[in-house]
Amino acid sequence: MAEDKTKQPVEQAVSERTEKPIIAWEAKEFTDYQRNKRWYILVGIVGAVLTVGALVIQQWLTAVVFALATYVVMRHAGDKPRTITYSISRLGIQVGDKFYPYNDLKQYWIVYNPPIRTLSFQLTSRFKPLIKMNIGEVDPDAIREALKEHLPELPKQGEDFIDKFSRWVRL
Repeated sequence: MAEDKTKQPVEQAVSERTEKPIIAWEAKEFTDYQRNKRWYILVGIVGAVLTVGALVIQQWLTAVVFALATYVVMRHAGDKPRTITYSISRLGIQVGDKFYPYNDLKQYWIVYNPPIRTLSFQLTSRFKPLIKMNIGEVDPDAIREALKEHLPELPKQGEDFIDKFSRWVRL
């Protein structure tokens, strides 16, 4: 009997990962913007001005944060997006190697204003971030059809400020 109990979670996990998807697609994990030398120079100048400004008013910690943020932005700008496989099944959603059962998801919404095409999920946990998926060329109505029996759709949800700002600065 003890063996049956230990095998059950493993079999369930294998079943979730091998469940035939209702819809599946591949897409880049984020938009890959072309950034020229001028972009890097401008980011460096803005970061340096903010850092020096913080030093002038003797805000040491703020200066360190600005310097680190500038470094992180410039470092992240060179990252190339991976192609991720996304799928929706009758048991949950799959994002690359990570499976999310429907009971971990609260609701979803689709932002479809080409070139912006994202599917977002709000998790039931307060401390986990949103799950955002690039839907690429997949029909949003096909996604709605696959999810309608499992999750409520949050209508008229738009793109948030951080996403708009990131696109504006080409991050």
